[in-house]
Amino acid sequence: MQVKTYKAPTMDKALAMVKRELGPDAIILASRKAPAGETGFEVTAARDQASAAAESAGPSAAPPPPVTGKDPVSTEMHSDIKDIKSFLSLLISSKDYFSQLQMQQPVAELYHGLLARGFDEKQVYLLLNKAVSDLNGGSDDARQIFDAFSRRFLEKINFAKPFRTMSSSSVNNSVFTFLGPTGVGKTTTLAKLAAYLKIKRQVELGII
Repeated sequence: MQVKTYKAPTMDKALAMVKRELGPDAIILASRKAPAGETGFEVTAARDQASAAAESAGPSAAPPPPVTGKDPVSTEMHSDIKDIKSFLSLLISSKDYFSQLQMQQPVAELYHGLLARGFDEKQVYLLLNKAVSDLNGGSDDARQIFDAFSRRFLEKINFAKPFRTMSSSSVNNSVFTFLGPTGVGKTTTLAKLAAYLKIKRQVELGII
């Protein structure tokens, strides 16, 4: 796989460089504001070497075999590629509006701060778009923008209270599993719930 990083004054120009050099099938692996001390943006993109070879071989080259089977890794990869292409299409179709958002310093700082903390790029863009709309087009107050984003973000989160209606005896006979990627707060949440059940509900419990 051919992987390259492109630097440009704006995100639009960086994406244009990707498309020009790697073609429309390029996969965007990461995008971010340039490191401290530098200006502009960085976009890391990749292109499958087999695809590049097939294109250079001309129209007579045989197309790659279709993906078959139910390999979970392959399925997840294709899902990620689909999401990346969808977001790239979103950026290109709304590039003027996106550029305007980037020109607002509080919005740009929040956008890149959220990306640096692992937020999904497409969701951050969509939620910031809605947050700015909630503020009638924008604001110079970073706190107002953050609060508007937070309200939109919380609307997308479902909350559950599995212990509220359960008796101590039913909790004692239950097993709860905490799932999620590294760093999202599973252990912290589990510890807080365990302390609550032990102190407030007098439940005998164990943590595995």
